[in-house]
Order: sequence, then C-alpha cells, then structure tokens
Amino acid sequence: MAKDLSNLSILYVEDESVTRMAVTRVLQKRVGQIYPAKDGKEGLSMFLEHRPDMVLTDLQMPVMDGWEMISEIRKVEPGVPIIVISAYEYDNSDHSVTDSIVKPVIKDMLFEKIEYCSK
Repeated sequence: MAKDLSNLSILYVEDESVTRMAVTRVLQKRVGQIYPAKDGKEGLSMFLEHRPDMVLTDLQMPVMDGWEMISEIRKVEPGVPIIVISAYEYDNSDHSVTDSIVKPVIKDMLFEKIEYCSK
C-alpha cells in the first residue's frame, strides 16, 4: 500500500518548463503542497519562505545551479531530504543529497524515492 503523502510539502526545482509542469501535475495528485521553481535562486527563495519537508531538484540550471542551491539550503536546514533529478549520474561523496533519480522521471520510481525519504 502506498504511503500517505498528503501532509508532505515539496519544493521542486527544474529549469525545463515542460518537465516542471508535467512532474508538478503528477506530484499534485499525491502530495499536499508543491512549490515549483525554475532555477536554484528561485528555489532557494521559496525554500526559505515555505520551509518544505523535502526538495526535488535538477542540477544543471541557469542563474544558480542545483549544487549551489543545495549548499545554501544545507546551511539553514541540514536535515531536509534532498532528491536530485538529473540526466547525468554523479558522485555524491559529500553526502549532501539524500537520493537521486536519473531522467527521464518515471512516476513509480519518483514516488518510491519520495516515500523512502519522507519521515
């Protein structure tokens, strides 16, 4: 049985607008609150304003990339789960990221990771 995610709030940061809209629609069906952002700078601002329970983010974005945003988020909220959604595999030897998904996003995999990382 799927975990109830209706009380979960998620910041979703993705610069590709079609992907951002599609994944946001999928998330809205199961998650309580979604805060979509188009780049790391907007994502960081939304994180500071709303303090979501979890962050889903791309890495390669204009204005502020995902790594820079993650670094800033970790300064204010070291324990928040962060799931990277990227077209590229990467080495997370510093453990700043909780989990990762390689694009394209598959709905079942997305919710499996969210359920696993949610408290």
